[in-house]
Amino acid sequence: VQNRPDEAAASFERALELSATMRARPYAARSLAGLAEALRRRGEPGDEARAEELAAHARAEARALGMRRLERELDQAPVALTNR
Repeated sequence: VQNRPDEAAASFERALELSATMRARPYAARSLAGLAEALRRRGEPGDEARAEELAAHARAEARALGMRRLERELDQAPVALTNR
């Protein structure tokens, strides 16, 4: 789904639903980050603003859960995506 951002976004939306049902915060944090990236790649109107909100939420969850690697990935993501 890397080159199919619409499908990626739908997959991450579903993963968020399942994570919420299971109360699996680490999975939810990863799914939020993935959805943010998929939206940035898709680039439709409103996607960037929603991606920023999702990334901020993912970053806060990662920090609360001690997911340092995810925090680093989120801190680097906007730069990496802008330079593509």
